[in-house]
Amino acid sequence: MVLIDLHKKYRQTLKKSYSVAEIDDLFKRLINGFFDWEPTLLGLEPQKQLAPQVIAQLEEALDRLAKHEPVQYIIGKAHFRDLLLDVDSSTLIPRPETEELVEWVISDYPPDAQLHIVDVGTGSGCIALALQQHFEQACIRGVDKSVAALSVAQKNALNLQLPVLFSQQSIESLPQPAQAFDAIVSNPPYVRIDEVLAPNVLDYEPHMALFTPPKQPLYYYEHLAEYGQKALKSGGHLYFEINPLELDLLKQMLLKKGFTPVEVRTDIFGKFRFLRATQP
Repeated sequence: MVLIDLHKKYRQTLKKSYSVAEIDDLFKRLINGFFDWEPTLLGLEPQKQLAPQVIAQLEEALDRLAKHEPVQYIIGKAHFRDLLLDVDSSTLIPRPETEELVEWVISDYPPDAQLHIVDVGTGSGCIALALQQHFEQACIRGVDKSVAALSVAQKNALNLQLPVLFSQQSIESLPQPAQAFDAIVSNPPYVRIDEVLAPNVLDYEPHMALFTPPKQPLYYYEHLAEYGQKALKSGGHLYFEINPLELDLLKQMLLKKGFTPVEVRTDIFGKFRFLRATQP
């Protein structure tokens, strides 16, 4: 089989679930992720003869895509800012919106600041690692309840040679730090159980990292706010990725706990997605 014929098979098999542009992008991401082939290869060498093991690997990937499995899990890699990270089903797939949360933190401090920051619910480590890459003199920590996720985060830190300190801790029982933090950053579980999610998210990404407890949409934010009250420096910040549906309740809760000001920003889709609250 030649490259263009397998590409046509992708288009035919996936046409009910994806647009042509999406299928082409998926195919190019797979040949690059699996074999380090440039995406332009499809146009430059459409008649490239494929080895049997290459065909087998791409056909297995096609079967997995047809079942809505995210391409990042199939490849085992995801991009976040300019980092290439390992990911698997124990971690959320890093998203462009979360890059915007990192950009907010970065914009608030000079790059040579000697900061102490903790990323709570670190998953693949994407937030903590991106912050460590930018703030080279900072002490960045990442914590997560999941041992499997921490294993991925630690592998990413090793691959990228970034000295983030990862440890297993749950949001409900975070320890008092030896030195107060300048910032606490978190993209905690915030999806309500009644929200409709796409199959590629609902069927594959870890529910532990997605959903809030039933009828407790602010559960993790309340624990993070209480932790911030005792673990942040005066003038320190909480930075959250949030569910826009809970914005008003979340602001009220934080103001009631004494954080002021509480500021919000929209994401690339115009939704209120990020919040910064300041410790007096």
